[in-house]
Amino acid sequence: MPAFERCGAVYEFRLMMDFSGANRGYCFVTYTCREDARRAVAEMNNYEIRRGRFLGVCMSVDNCRLFVGGIPKNKQQVAALAARDAPADIDGRQPTMSADTAI
Repeated sequence: MPAFERCGAVYEFRLMMDFSGANRGYCFVTYTCREDARRAVAEMNNYEIRRGRFLGVCMSVDNCRLFVGGIPKNKQQVAALAARDAPADIDGRQPTMSADTAI
C-alpha cells in the first residue's frame, strides 16, 4: 500500500478475495484525483513488488480506479484506506472505509 501512496492521495484500496479468504491476485486502487491515478499507472506498471514478481497496472473503466494484477497470492490481509478529510468523489460520496493495516 505505501508504494501506491507515494503517487498521490489514495481514496480506497480494495484487495479482492475469494470465498475461502485467499486473495485473488488483484486489487483496485482509487485516488482522489485523476492526475494521481495517471502518475501511479506510469510509475507502478511493471513495478517489481518482489524479486521476479511484477505488478501490472492500468486504468479501469472509470479512469480513476486502477486495476492492479500480479499481487502475490500469499497476502492474506485486506487493506482499505480512506484519506482523512478527503474530498467527495465525482458522485458526491464521502470516504467511508479506513484501515490501519497495509500490504
